[in-house]
Amino acid sequence: MRAGAWGRMAAAAMAAIAAILLLAQLPFNGGAANGENRAVFHTELPEPLNQANLVDQLQELGLSKRLQRVDWNGSVLKVDLKRASGSLEEAFWREDLLGLAQLSFLRSSNVTRLLARLETSEGSLIAAADLRSSDPWIKPETLRDWSGIQLSSDRLWQSRLRLVYFRAKPEQKSS
Repeated sequence: MRAGAWGRMAAAAMAAIAAILLLAQLPFNGGAANGENRAVFHTELPEPLNQANLVDQLQELGLSKRLQRVDWNGSVLKVDLKRASGSLEEAFWREDLLGLAQLSFLRSSNVTRLLARLETSEGSLIAAADLRSSDPWIKPETLRDWSGIQLSSDRLWQSRLRLVYFRAKPEQKSS
């Protein structure tokens, strides 16, 4: 290589180093607008449940075909469900209770008690559950997946949910 080529490469290297040093001196605001820091993750805070959003919240749970009656009184949510037809009644009841518990205690900020009842299509009471936000077991971890729980036979969960059966227990999935 000729001496002129080395000179040009040295000049280019010096220009690159100078650019790096100048850029390092510029303040970095991380894309924050108006000098405020913005969170990377946005947590969704629970909203108060009220007459205006109650129907929408329940509709999101997919209970519309099984809902018999809903009563919102202060901080108590009362829901009456019609028995689901078919042999998976236990699974429907369990998933409905889980969805209602998540709505009441995770997605809402003002529900202190959930009263849920399961009725036949004729209106006879099959089961009732009473959940309270003050129960020590009510946490996001325990309100995730109840698929392995058999409500009709699990004494721990019957106690936690204050679950009472008034007639024959819901049918379990037969193998």
